[in-house]
Amino acid sequence: MKKNTGFTLIELMIVIGVIAILVAIAYPNYQAYLVRANRSVGKAELMSVAARQEHYFLNNKAYTGDLTDLGYPADPYFIDREGTALAAAGSSAIYQVSIAASDAISFTLALTRVNFQLKDTECGNLGLNDTGIRTPATPALCWNK
Repeated sequence: MKKNTGFTLIELMIVIGVIAILVAIAYPNYQAYLVRANRSVGKAELMSVAARQEHYFLNNKAYTGDLTDLGYPADPYFIDREGTALAAAGSSAIYQVSIAASDAISFTLALTRVNFQLKDTECGNLGLNDTGIRTPATPALCWNK
């Protein structure tokens, strides 16, 4: 008599159940990781724009209110997960970068969430001004991670 080989239905259901539990735990953590990683890209972009503003100030004795003066493709512009500047918002954009306020002696940069990054309810939109003041008001939570 031949011995039957293979898996029973019960064994398959147990394996599928275990996989479902693992996915249910891992997927939300992965989403949270992506949000934090994107936030890091956004913070780096704000610091880069602030550095360009300071360089512009050294050469022109005033800050600019137009990001194209700093070499960006548009004002405002968007960035993707790699930090690449985009002239228009596409599905890969995660933040809109803009100058919220500017005069000859001061500026405030704004980083506004778009698309996937709208899931960042912990920190929301970020900001940075010429004196280094960061928003939101909980910099330890949003800026030090």
